[in-house]
Amino acid sequence: MPEFRVHPLEATNVPALVGLESALHVAFAGVESRWLYRAICQDALRGGRVVCLVSEIEGQLAGFVIAFVNAAAYWKELVVRRPVLAFRIMAGRLWRKTARGGAAGSAAPRSSDLFETGQAPGNWAESNDSIAKIQFIGVAPLFRGEGIGMELYKRLAVHLQERGLARVDARIAADNTASIKLHHAAGWKLYADEDGVFAVYPLQWKKP
Repeated sequence: MPEFRVHPLEATNVPALVGLESALHVAFAGVESRWLYRAICQDALRGGRVVCLVSEIEGQLAGFVIAFVNAAAYWKELVVRRPVLAFRIMAGRLWRKTARGGAAGSAAPRSSDLFETGQAPGNWAESNDSIAKIQFIGVAPLFRGEGIGMELYKRLAVHLQERGLARVDARIAADNTASIKLHHAAGWKLYADEDGVFAVYPLQWKKP
């Protein structure tokens, strides 16, 4: 397997990233949209609240991770800067909710030694400038099983630590066994709740 390199998103990566997001049916705010994918990519290129790292193997996009710093603030800013896109998102969310008949989220997973006991240090709704929220981490099917997801998370933690953030959060569906195992192996703390799994990665201020 050739070596892969991980780096912040570059403009030349955007078409391939949008294509991979579409192939993986990535949903942001519950919506799958190439319009939204491109907008988030553009915001990542500008820096600021959107952090996107990608992995390449011989010039081919192999995987990516996207996180929002102060996610609540980012979505509010998006509404102001891109009102048409915001309308598309809200309309899409309403359509999906109606189509599902208001179905609830995934049930909490069964007891497992992968999960922490006690109260989680925060929750998914909590949002401020010291917290990043994982929006998606994905690896192209051709490159899975090579440790790319682990390396993406490792590099992301270093990047966010250098920005002074306190922790990174992720939300995982209860039936997404592969993602649960990835987060546990990468050192995340997992807490089962009524919505599935809340994952937390504290950022330690220690030189590597």
